[in-house]
Amino acid sequence: MNSSFNSQNLQKYPKHNKKKLNQEQVKLLEASFDSTKKLEPEKKFKLAKELGVPPRQISIWYQNRRARWKNQNMENEYNALQVKLENALSEKMQLEKETETLRRELEKANEMLIALKSGAQGQIRECTLSSSCCEDVISYSTTTWEIRKAVAVMKDIAVHLERDERTEMVKDLEAGAIQLLAASDECMNLSEAIQSIGDELEPGPEPTNFKKFDEEITKSKARSSSHAQNQPLLRQFWEAIWHVHHAGQPMPGDEQEDIVMTSTQCNLLNVTCPLSGKPVTELAEPVRSMDCKHIYEKKAIMQYIKSKTTGGRCPFAEIDEVRSMSKQNGPDAIEDFTTLDEEED
Repeated sequence: MNSSFNSQNLQKYPKHNKKKLNQEQVKLLEASFDSTKKLEPEKKFKLAKELGVPPRQISIWYQNRRARWKNQNMENEYNALQVKLENALSEKMQLEKETETLRRELEKANEMLIALKSGAQGQIRECTLSSSCCEDVISYSTTTWEIRKAVAVMKDIAVHLERDERTEMVKDLEAGAIQLLAASDECMNLSEAIQSIGDELEPGPEPTNFKKFDEEITKSKARSSSHAQNQPLLRQFWEAIWHVHHAGQPMPGDEQEDIVMTSTQCNLLNVTCPLSGKPVTELAEPVRSMDCKHIYEKKAIMQYIKSKTTGGRCPFAEIDEVRSMSKQNGPDAIEDFTTLDEEED
C-alpha cells in the first residue's frame, strides 16, 4: 500500500525531483515566507502544486530560509549590543571627566563660601553650582540603571547564542557584561562619595583638600565589594547560559547545598526584616532598597514610608538611633514604684 502511494507521488512529480528553482519561483516563495514564517501542510502542498515542484523541496527551502532569517536577526541583535557596550564604555570615560569637573567645582564652591563670609555677594553662583552637582548625581543614577538594563538584554541574547553553540560570541557578551557591571560599580561609588562629602563639607580659608573625597570613594568601593550588589546580576548571567545545555543540573561549585546557602547569606546585610521581624528567607514579597541595600517585607516597608511625612529613613538607622538614645537615657530613667505598692496595701 505504502509503496504504491510513494510510486504515485513520484509519478506526480517525475521531472521535478532535482529541478532548480527559477527567479519567479523564488520570488513567490519569498512573498509566502514574508506573510508567515511557519509552513503548514496545506500551504506546502498548495505551493508545490503552483510551482510544480515536490512538497519536500518546498519544506527544505522553508527550513533553510527560516535558518537564514534567524541567524540574520541574531547578528543584528548582537551588533546592536556591541554598539550599546561601546556607548556605555564611552559614558564611563565621560563620567571620569565629569569627576574632574566636580573637583574643580568643589574648589570654586570653597572659594565662594570664603568670599561670602567676608561679605562678598555670591549667592547666585552658589545656587548654580549646587544644581549642577545635583544633576551630576542624577546622571550617575540614570547611567547605572541603563547599564543594568543593558546587562539584562545581553543575558537574553547570550542564551540564544548559546543554543546555537556560538561560544565565542557568548564569551564576548560575558566580557562586555563584566565591564558594564564594573562601570556601574564605579558610577555608584562616585555618586555615593559626592553625596557624602556634600553633606559633611565645611570649607574654610585654607585651600581645598581633595583627600577627603578620595577617602570617601575608597570607603564606597569597600562597601560595594563587601555587599557584592552586582554579583547577583553576573551570577544570573552565568546561570542562564549554563541552563541552556544543563537544565536541572547545578552549576560547577554548587553541588553542595551548604556551600550555596553560605555564599548566599554572605551577600545579605540583614537576615530579618526590622519591621515585620520575619526572616528574609520567609518573606512573601521581599524587596531590597536601592540606597541602603537592606531587605524588607514589601507591605511593611510601604506602610513605613507612608507614615513618614518628610520621606522615610532607613528603618535600621532609625532603630539603631532609638536604641542608642535608650542606652544613654537608661541610667537616669529609673522610676520609683514603691508608692504604688503602698497604695495597693
